[in-house]
Amino acid sequence: MLTTTDGEQDRPSANPVLPSLEPVVRDLLHLSIDTDRIREVARGLDDEQLGTQKDDWWRGPVFLEEDSERTIQFFMVANTLNFKYWDSEDPNKVYATEYKGTTWDGAYGMFAALVRALDEGRDILDAEYLAGLTDEEAEDIFRGTVPMPMVKERAAILRETGQVLRDKYHGSFTNLIERSGHRAFDQGNGIVDRLARDFPSYSDTSLYVDREVVFHKRAQLAVGMLYNRLRDGDLFKVEDVDELTVFADYQLPRALRSLGILKYSDELAQKVDGRELIPQDSPEEVELRAATVYAADLLLTEVNAARAKEGNEAVSVLNIDYCLWLAGRDAPEDQYHHLTETTAY
Repeated sequence: MLTTTDGEQDRPSANPVLPSLEPVVRDLLHLSIDTDRIREVARGLDDEQLGTQKDDWWRGPVFLEEDSERTIQFFMVANTLNFKYWDSEDPNKVYATEYKGTTWDGAYGMFAALVRALDEGRDILDAEYLAGLTDEEAEDIFRGTVPMPMVKERAAILRETGQVLRDKYHGSFTNLIERSGHRAFDQGNGIVDRLARDFPSYSDTSLYVDREVVFHKRAQLAVGMLYNRLRDGDLFKVEDVDELTVFADYQLPRALRSLGILKYSDELAQKVDGRELIPQDSPEEVELRAATVYAADLLLTEVNAARAKEGNEAVSVLNIDYCLWLAGRDAPEDQYHHLTETTAY
C-alpha cells in the first residue's frame, strides 16, 4: 500500500484506490500478475524510458502556452472529456483533427480541438459558456478528419461541468484546489476527492462481487498533468502527489501484457485479440484495471529498489505511468488494447 511521510510519522495513504482493489487482485479469475517478470522489467528500465530527464511535461502546440490559472482551468476541463477516442464500428479509426497544419489524434486531438476553440473565440474555460453549450456547438468544436465519438455525451459533460463550477466553485477550478488544502486526498476534501464527488464525470468506480472498486482515473490524471506541467512554480502545489496511482486506461494493460507482466486467460485473450467489446463493470474489465494499478504499484517498488542499488534517485508513480503509456502506444499494431464503451477512460 502506498504510504507517505508526514514529519517523522508514516501514515497510510488517503487514496482509496489501492485498498479498494486489493480484494479483486487477491482472487483474479481472468488474468494473473507475474511478479518475477516485474522484477526483470524493473531492472531494465532506464532514465529515458522513465522520463526522468523530460522537462516539457504537457507542453506543446496542443496545450496553452501560458502558465496561469487559465492553465489549471484548461487541464481540468479537458480531462472531463479525456476518454474513448476509437470508433465503435471500426476500432482502428481514432478521432483526428487538424490544428495549425498538423493532424492530431486521440487525446492530443481532443486537446488540439479545445485550443482551436479558444483561438476561434469560444471561451471553453468559462463556466457560464460551458453551462449553456449546445450539442451543435460541441460538434463544431470537435470537428475532425475522423469524427469524435460520443460527442453528445461530451457536450452533456461540459454543460454539467460548467453548472457545477458555477454553483459550487464560483466558476473556477482554482477555488476547488484552494479549498482542498493543496492535497489530492484528504478524507473526502482533497482535489481528487472533490472532483469525484462533485463532478459526476470524474467519478470512476465499479462494483465487483458487491464491493466498490475505486479507480478515479481522470481525476488523478488531471492532478498528475498539472503537477508535472506546473511543478517548478507556485501555481499548483500538491503535498501528497506521491499518493497517486497510475491511471487505469486502455494503453497500460496493453503495455503490461506486452511486457509479460499481465497474463491473460485464454478466454480473455481471445476477446481482446478478437476485438470483442468487454462490457464496463464486467468482471473482466474490473480485473483488467485493478490488476493494472496493482502491478504498476509493484513495478514502482521494484524500480526504486533497483535504482537505490545503483545510487540513483527514486522515481514516482508518474514516471511509471509515463513509461507504461508510451509502451502501450508503441506496442505492435497486432497487440491490441481491450475495448470497453465507457466515459471513464
